[in-house]
Formats: sequence, C-alpha cells, structure tokens
Amino acid sequence: MPSSASILPEVAEQYADTNAAPRADAGGQARADAIGQARADASANDTLHLRTVHISGRGMDRTKPRGPLRPLELEGLAGLTRVEAEWPVYVATDLTWQPFAAALGSRTDSPDTVIHAFDEATAHADLANIADVRERTLDTLEDRFGSGMGSVRKTLPKDGWLVPFTRNALPLLYGATVATARRAAKELFLSKLTRQCERLRELLRLDDAHTAAGSSAEILSASMGSEASYFDASVLASAFHRKTDATRQMEPKRRERVEGILATLEHAIKETRHEPTFFLFHSATAPASATAFGGQLRQCGDSFEAALEFCDERLERFARYLRALRAAKLEMEGAFEPAVHEEWLARFDWQTADPEELAASPAFVVLEPAEWLARTSFASFGRLLRSGRPVQVLIPHHGLEGRDSDGDLRGFMPDFGYLSIAHREAFVLQSSLAHPEHLKAGLAAVSQSLRPAVAVICVPPARETEASEAQAWLETSLLHLTRAFPLYRYDPDRGESWMERFELQEVSSSETLTAAHAVAVSNEFRGQFRLLPDSDGDEEQMELAEYLERYRQAPPLAIPYLRVIDENGQARRAVVTRELVNLSRDRRKAYRVFEELAGVKNAHVEAAVVKARADAQEKARAEGATAAIHRVIGMLADGQSLAGAATVALTAPSAGSPVASPSVASAVPVQSAEAEAAPEDPYIDTFLCTSCNDCMKVNPLVFAYDANKQAYIGNAKAGTFAELVKAAEGCPAKCIHPGTPRADDTSATSAVRARATKFK
Repeated sequence: MPSSASILPEVAEQYADTNAAPRADAGGQARADAIGQARADASANDTLHLRTVHISGRGMDRTKPRGPLRPLELEGLAGLTRVEAEWPVYVATDLTWQPFAAALGSRTDSPDTVIHAFDEATAHADLANIADVRERTLDTLEDRFGSGMGSVRKTLPKDGWLVPFTRNALPLLYGATVATARRAAKELFLSKLTRQCERLRELLRLDDAHTAAGSSAEILSASMGSEASYFDASVLASAFHRKTDATRQMEPKRRERVEGILATLEHAIKETRHEPTFFLFHSATAPASATAFGGQLRQCGDSFEAALEFCDERLERFARYLRALRAAKLEMEGAFEPAVHEEWLARFDWQTADPEELAASPAFVVLEPAEWLARTSFASFGRLLRSGRPVQVLIPHHGLEGRDSDGDLRGFMPDFGYLSIAHREAFVLQSSLAHPEHLKAGLAAVSQSLRPAVAVICVPPARETEASEAQAWLETSLLHLTRAFPLYRYDPDRGESWMERFELQEVSSSETLTAAHAVAVSNEFRGQFRLLPDSDGDEEQMELAEYLERYRQAPPLAIPYLRVIDENGQARRAVVTRELVNLSRDRRKAYRVFEELAGVKNAHVEAAVVKARADAQEKARAEGATAAIHRVIGMLADGQSLAGAATVALTAPSAGSPVASPSVASAVPVQSAEAEAAPEDPYIDTFLCTSCNDCMKVNPLVFAYDANKQAYIGNAKAGTFAELVKAAEGCPAKCIHPGTPRADDTSATSAVRARATKFK
C-alpha cells in the first residue's frame, strides 16, 4: 500500500500540529503519537484517494507528472524508429519523394549531423527549397566539423525540396504524389489533342485546295512550308487550277462542324496546359505551401458541397473535349453520320470516358482536419461519398479520440475511416506520417482513384508550445504500434469480396500495449496520470493490460496503472483515470473489428474450424470402424478361426465410443520396422487455418499463405524441426503437423521429439 508520507505528507504534519496534546515529556511522545495516528489515518485513506483520482480525474495534484512519461514496455520495442531515418522527406524535381536520409546515400559518413543541420536551416517552414539553404548549411558544417563533410557536398542533391515532420506535410506530399501520378496521363492527352488538331487542319487545307482560290501560288507555297523553295509555285498553281472543277468540296454543314470541332480542341489544349494539377477546397485549414506542387486553393464555407459543384462543372467541360475528340476521329475517317452520331455524342458524358482520359483531368480535393469535421454535419460528407464523383478527401487526424485543449478524453470522435467504408463504393485509406512507406503507396492509390476517396492520415499534434520533433514522432508512432490507430486500405476496385477489398497492416508489437502507452508520452495528457513510487503497490492495484483483459461487462474492482519512467529517469507507477481506461478499451475493441474484417482471428472462421474438426473426427471414427469390420469379415471369408474373432463387435461404434475394441485392434496388420522408420514430411490442414499469422512470426520462410490467406508449408528445409514444433504448439487451430525431423537437424532433441508426438 502506498505510504502516507509519500502521498500526503502535509496531511500528517497538519494533523500533528492541530491535535497534539500538551507534551508530557522532553522527548515529545505526545507529538510522536499524533504523527503516528495521522499517518495511520492517511494510509487508510490512500486507496480511497487513488480511486477518486481514477474515477473523476481530480485530486492528488501534487503527484501529477511534470512532463511526458516513458512506459517501461517501450524499451526494445520492435517497430520504433528514429525520426531522422524517415524525416524530413526529400522531394526531387520530378516530384518523386523519399526520406532525406535515403537521398543522402550510404557514402555520407554522418547523415544525422547533416539532417540536423538542415532542420536548423529550415526551422518553422512547411517546405524548404534545398537550393536556398544548401551552400550556407554546408559551409556551417565544414566550419564545425572540418573537411570530413567533403563527401556530403558530392552526394547532397543540388535542388528539390525538404518537407519536415509537421501536420502540414500531408497536403504537400499528396500534391507531389498526384502530380507524379497524373503527369503521364496529361501528356498523353495533350498529345492526342494536338494530333487530332493537326489532322483537322490538314483536312480543311485539302478542302481549301479544291477551290480556285485554294490553288493559288500563295496558298500552295504556304502549304509546303520550307520545301516551297524547291518548286515553282506558279506552275503548280496552273496545274491544280485546271483540275479544280473535277473535285467536290465539303458540304457547308460538314465544314462548319469540322471548324467547330477544331476550335473546341484548340481551346482544350490551351486550358489543359495551364490548369493546375489539383484544386484543393478547404474551410480555413490549408497551408499556403500546398500550392507548391501545382495546386490551387479554394476557400469556402462548405468545402464538400463546393467541391462537388465545381467537380460537376469541370467534368462537363472535360466531357465536351472528349466528345470533340471522338467526333474528330469520325470526321477523319469520313464516317460521321449526323442522324446517328449527333444523338450518341449528346449522351456521352465523363462516366463513358476511358480511365486514362479521366486521369488527365485535374484532381478535386477537400482538406479538412478531423477535429473540424467532428463538429460539423456529416450530410455533405456523406453526399460526396455517395456521389460517385472522383473527389478525394484528406483528413489530418491526431489519432487520440475526443481530445480537447484541456486533454479531456471523455468524448469520442467518429471513426471517419470506418464511416467511409460503410458507404461501400468509396476508396478508403487510413495511414500515418510515422509510416512513410505505407503512406506513399496509399497516397499513390488515392491520387489515381477515379471514385470518391477518403484518406485519414495520422499527423503530429499542433501545440501552442511546440513539442520536440522526437517527442511528436514517438507519440505518432505509438498510435499505430499500440493499435490505437490501425493502418488499412479499402479498395472497391480490387474485387467483390471483403478479402480482396480490405487490407490491414498488422502490428507485430506486444498486445499488452494500449492507447494509454501512447497518451503517456504526450505532454498534453499529464492530468490523466498520478505518479507513485514503483514499490508502492498492493492488491488494490492492477497493471492496465491485465485490467483490460479482465474487463468484460463490468470493470474489475482495482485501480489500473502503468509502469513508467518519469522525467527524472525514475521508475514509477502511473495510476490512470477511468477516461483513459475507456479510451484504451474502445481502441482495443475497434482494432478487433478491423481484424475481423481482414480475416485475422475471425470468430466465424474459428467456429467453422471447430465444426470442421468435429466432423472430421466423426468421419474418421466411422471410417475406422468400417475398415475394422471389413478386415474381420475378410478373416472369416479366408477360413480363419471364428473363435479368434468372437469378441469382435460387428456394429459401428457410437460417436462417443472408441473406434475399435482391443480385439479389433489386434486384427490390424502390424507395420514393419521399415515402414515405422519412414520419414514423414510436415504438413498443414490448410482448410482449418484461421489466418492468425502466429506461424509466420515463427519462420515466414517455412510457412506461406495461399490465395485464401490460409497457411501451407512453403519450404520445410528453410527452418528447423524445433520451429515446426513451436508453430504447432502456438497454432490455435492445431492444424500444423511437424512430421519427423531431418537426419541433419540438430534441433530435434529428445525433448522436442516428445513435444511433437501429440501433433502426429
């Protein structure tokens, strides 16, 4: 039990001062007795105080942390990386991007030193041009570290941009990604427009040549361009003039139509060349730097409604260009029939276009942070997702639910990714700036999507007193590693089944990590913890992971805590509030839903496995009994003694009885010694696999998944017999059979062989 002196020392002293009787002796025995009584009373109330803190979040203010905490479970945690390994991001002139550390190359001796120098040179900027700071930063490095920085000058890019780890990195990286993804489609579309314009102009020139004026020396000379000097234009004009009457010109209506098509295509070329890569709609949240990679900002009250209206307007204009392209092709082939094709072209709209053509149009994007979206009506948001229009929504999300400026966790912010999936036909990405590889692939898919798309991206928090980059990185990374912010992708274009459409990025860290571990490293939520000495524990306290495991319909009668390192490097117990427990429990349950959607530890699959195993065992019993009966009948037919088989029951056993009696078992031929010694290859009852991924964690080279994400033996020689036995023991479906070890497998000790016998 926590000592009263460590928690409430002022209570004991005050009690002693106000309740002590007159001193009876020089040793102050009365005062000592009073202090002892005060401490006893305080000790009796310590648990009550802690429980009050847990339930209400109030009291014991002197034990609040003075800074961020570090849970002990983070020591050696797999998946935790340094921010310098991933940020800042380097965007090249072709707008492809990668971590700056990777762009520096392996020849750089001190990449962290270079990265920190550029961080200092570009402080407080959302985007920095390398050319503006390169020489100044290199000079500073050489002054500080001498000629050792010479290799950096050779490997460091001379142009491009640096994007630091801030919440404003999202629209910048999206802008670079969408510009890269749509550049080739735009160039191809412009080439197609230009080619059709040239062909239409040639068609009109030929029509002009069929007139008397069209065969003049000036017209012919102009049509031949630079080659005209090799010919006598007046002689050619005379020759053409003699044949003018023999050639028919275009009908006036056709010529007018061709000229109109040409004018439309020429306007399309001009507009396509000058229009932005994307239009970004926002209420008041977009950084000015978002325009750096070809975007155009549009501020409006209802960004979703405005984006839909503008998208419809631009798509109709784009459809006119596509209609003109198709009409031009028909005219060049001489196949245009007004009675047929005019009606067909009138019905042609953007939904009839080829995906490659639509990819050449600008992207329509909405940028709204999760905290803003949670305070507004979802009507416009839902209407956009149901519209079928190629509008993309970027939602920067800090990742902690229901937080406000005071670190209050009582509210629950809607899960925008899950809500978007409920619309079924929208592309949905949930990713994090702390996982650039997952983010990069996801944003590329979003930028190429021609359906409504939502990207919910975990970003570092914006604080009035800016936290260190390393602390923000740790907090953002932990939101995924603690399963508080799962990473996934839902793509309706990948197939009809959930297995094809939904992909969850699985977490390899311990399941004892909770959202509270991510909250602990934040400076904003210190009020959710009270620190006690690590030695002050009793039966009333329980570690949070165990507390959550026991929390079913009602919470356990205990006070949950985390073991942490405080700001002074001391090991402490951090008692957590009920708000934080509820958040951790909610995030754990939410992650379980996403596991179900991804087919991991799916309850329906596990129930089907149990039934399939029971059916298989019942079938095996029936088949064994039938085989035994047939052997006995064979013995009788061969003239064997009836007395030797008199005790054999000729009826099949019931479901709960043994397969065969001892007398039947004795009738089964005994295998030879050679057959018993024959090696058995390992195998998996693949149809029973629950896709739990546990065997992959043992050795992903031995085990593999088939198209249904069910395991089979991929390469048994890539692992040891001990690993096969370990995987079999950890398999919840008990469908792994290790077989017998190879002759050269030193891991197959007698103890391991004994453990393997139950899986044969």
